[in-house]
Amino acid sequence: MLPSLASPPTIAVCGAATSGIVRASTSTWSGAGASARELVSSLEGRGELRGGLSFADASVPELEAAIDGLLGDFARKVGALARVVETAERAFLQDESEVSGSFGVAEGVLQLVDLRLVGEGALLRASGRFDLARWRVDGLVELIEVDGPEGALLEVGLAGRIGDPDIKLRGRALSASGGAP
Repeated sequence: MLPSLASPPTIAVCGAATSGIVRASTSTWSGAGASARELVSSLEGRGELRGGLSFADASVPELEAAIDGLLGDFARKVGALARVVETAERAFLQDESEVSGSFGVAEGVLQLVDLRLVGEGALLRASGRFDLARWRVDGLVELIEVDGPEGALLEVGLAGRIGDPDIKLRGRALSASGGAP
């Protein structure tokens, strides 16, 4: 059995591009097993995330490289994705962004519920399931303009192995350019 923590765990995020503190409040965990796989498969718990992250030290080339790494040649071919980059730069490269969300773990499957990163004029929202024993993911990340037209500017669907998921792209940015190839 994993011990309950008297104070919420704190995740300090520091690096070349990010800094901040995210607290896992009301976090409780339990699990047991004779092996790491058995332990992970038995994990149970829940919690909430609250805090802030700053990407103010991230450079535009770092952001573009991250998007390019995710989307590959597709990002270079679709000019409409420039709006995605501009929205992300404006929203998340200025001031600290608020992080919130909740999660639950049952039988080793982490369920991330409505993780939000709120920036200036935009919202990055994520939800999904992470099967920790089988190392699988099924999730969705959306970039939404707060004052923009209805619907996500970009949706990134992830499914498959955590290290190498299938990626599906949708959203207004792609519709404006004729859709994904």
